[in-house]
Amino acid sequence: MLTHFLESNENIKYVNGPTLAEIPTGRRTINLNNINKENIGFLNEYYQGMDQLSSLYKKEDKFYASFSLFPTNDFNGNDLNQIENYLKENNIKYFVSGDLYIQQ
Repeated sequence: MLTHFLESNENIKYVNGPTLAEIPTGRRTINLNNINKENIGFLNEYYQGMDQLSSLYKKEDKFYASFSLFPTNDFNGNDLNQIENYLKENNIKYFVSGDLYIQQ
């Protein structure tokens, strides 16, 4: 849901979210749209196996995710406000960093 919202902004070139669309498993991949009871354990193992490199992790019974946004040159304060408003409206606690954010 958040990824789709971010990707819909024409002033964001690319969104690197916490999960891949497909996760490699040996000689095949699992599409995240096809996660079910049989393979949900694999997904957990995959992210735990990434240890500190994972962009999705759990600490003190709370889940955290990392998103990296790659804006166009037209990205501005209005775009940033739209994103922050979306996060607030959906009760998503967030931390923001980066040169562009600090400059705004």
